[in-house]
Amino acid sequence: MYQLFKNATANGQSGTVKTYRERHTVFAWGTWGGATAKLQISPNGIDWFDLTGASFTANGSATFEIATDVYLRADIAGGTGADLSVAVR
Repeated sequence: MYQLFKNATANGQSGTVKTYRERHTVFAWGTWGGATAKLQISPNGIDWFDLTGASFTANGSATFEIATDVYLRADIAGGTGADLSVAVR
């Protein structure tokens, strides 16, 4: 499991992880305070794209399949008083 954020209270991006061809599930949970958490994907670790169906404003999960080796990160934006965790398994 990749723990991208653990109890994050500020806006910004997580560190990046490289992942491989397989099926993954992203989990997002915590106190939202109006924030949005989304999973982003990159072919090269430089250019980032929002992963369709993996944007959250409340506790949730999404399953997706990777067809090639890529980089992942989480992005948290907006809200006040947020305390969020995001993990990919």
